[in-house]
Amino acid sequence: MKSEDDIDFVLVKKAKVISKSKIIEQDVLFNYKIIKVGKNLQDDANIIIDATDYYLMYGFIDPHVHLRNFSESYKEDFESGTKAAVHGGATTVIDMPNNKPFVDDQNKLDRKIELAKNSKLYCNLHFYLGISKNNIDNFFQVKNCIGYKLYASQTTNVEENLSFEELKKILVNYDKDKTQRPLYVHAEKVTNHVTKNLEEHEKSRSEFDELELVKHLCDINKKIHITHVSSPFTADFLVKNRVSFDLTPHHCMFYLDENIVLSEKAQNLLKVNPPIRKIESQKFLTGYLKTSYCLLGSDHAPHSMDEKSDEFSKCPSGISSLDVILPLWLHIFTNIEEKHSGMRLLAEKNLKMYRKFRIKNKGEIKKDNVADLVIFEEKEVRIDTSNWFSKAKKSPYNGFLLGYKVVTTIVNGKLRYHNGKVHE
Repeated sequence: MKSEDDIDFVLVKKAKVISKSKIIEQDVLFNYKIIKVGKNLQDDANIIIDATDYYLMYGFIDPHVHLRNFSESYKEDFESGTKAAVHGGATTVIDMPNNKPFVDDQNKLDRKIELAKNSKLYCNLHFYLGISKNNIDNFFQVKNCIGYKLYASQTTNVEENLSFEELKKILVNYDKDKTQRPLYVHAEKVTNHVTKNLEEHEKSRSEFDELELVKHLCDINKKIHITHVSSPFTADFLVKNRVSFDLTPHHCMFYLDENIVLSEKAQNLLKVNPPIRKIESQKFLTGYLKTSYCLLGSDHAPHSMDEKSDEFSKCPSGISSLDVILPLWLHIFTNIEEKHSGMRLLAEKNLKMYRKFRIKNKGEIKKDNVADLVIFEEKEVRIDTSNWFSKAKKSPYNGFLLGYKVVTTIVNGKLRYHNGKVHE
């Protein structure tokens, strides 16, 4: 086999190619871009991948990750985070701004971009600009961000509280952005900042307070996007008002049950903002994945082993999941729909997210699109976080049984992950 740098053309043979409308056995020829899609392609290629019995999907985009860096590179950095992404089938990720320091101006954003340029990256990487008291009047003038993130309450690395008048001004000023970059909003109301267990944590950031705040924000501007919705009441309101939002795997898969007593260790792993909800609410939430206004995001929020092992009140909120993000979504979608219908719905959501961020020539397997591709197989695999590429290996997903496994991830036509190994 020739070295990766010598490879001009790659031919994937007999893959089950997934689109939003069908799943059909096809061949795909590509270099940087997809050249041909069809049956029985005979073109010469430097490398041929036999994908018989495997699925081929356009690379997943995860619009909600925290790759830390700066003073928190011990939790995650661009190299480890993008390795985790390709391991999990993601070819594009968008990094949140709640770093130390908080990224809310051109200078800090440029520093972050420069840091990324000087890092080893294994997938496509974009950035949000954070909105704070410092940039209420001019955030929409900042360049080189793909979207904005507004924290309407306190959370990790966000200590300031914006008044309702300040929130209103931000949402009014958002209409001044002629580029129409998405505005992602973390919408919670926090009533108690020190909690001793998951039940107290859930009450301190209640789903009804989430809904009340979302209603107020949407009264001002319905063009916003509400991220990591945790309540079916909020999801229902947003669908009825035609406002886009997203769900996370952890809010779809985990729940609190008064009949199940969790150890402190398990409670720490499940501590997240917004909180894991009670089973009575959680069981209705996944149904909203089927709605056209619902998108997806991992909210991959890594912390160190020591931090997630601290007592509950000091343990930071956040769940690590990027290493298994596509298998997690496949698990969820093929449980709420018939298998192939679930895969097609997932492909449709994926395309919508590329379009939401106006990323051109990406999102579906067709001629002239960039070759960001993922091959996966239907195979039962028990998650072992010790094999993850993320630095954050303490996760509630450890030991979880999934029915799908990423085999190969291709980014910009280049092999980046294959059978357990990340490729330079």
